[in-house]
Amino acid sequence: MKGNRENQDVVDLNDDVLAVNNASWDAPSSRVRWSDAHYSRARALIEQHAASPCFGFKDPRTLLTLDGWLTAFPDLRFIGIFRDPINVAQSLHNRSGMPLEQGLSLWYQYNRRLWSYYRSHGFPVLCFDDDAEVFKVKLRKTLLNLGLTTELSSASFYDEALRSAEGDRSIK
Repeated sequence: MKGNRENQDVVDLNDDVLAVNNASWDAPSSRVRWSDAHYSRARALIEQHAASPCFGFKDPRTLLTLDGWLTAFPDLRFIGIFRDPINVAQSLHNRSGMPLEQGLSLWYQYNRRLWSYYRSHGFPVLCFDDDAEVFKVKLRKTLLNLGLTTELSSASFYDEALRSAEGDRSIK
């Protein structure tokens, strides 16, 4: 998927897992349980791409549902993406009018999980706020270190025009 466009099947599954746990992307729960049906959906979704030499997805909600994904796919490998909290809060405000304080709180909740998973799994983390060319170089290097091909240019999914916010540092 290009830029900030998530795989809709992954989004729908993550949203459903969150909903049955009385949570959502903007109202996370500290504990999320997956049903057998959720595991079946995840396996079927991944099976659709079994013939692909490489399949990956991105969806920030995955930080909220990652335990289930790891149960379904214990060998799952992932790359974390970090983004400046002000830029995230500004993007959420621009997109949906979310108050900046709420956006910062949400950033904290997601990144607390990112840090926890990083400590236990030791995966690469890239900074989305890096200059576009720096980000692409780091991404290529990360993919090579993971043993993945970089035949597809990172430009095939990365579009700097999709960055929707550069936060105002004067926000208090």
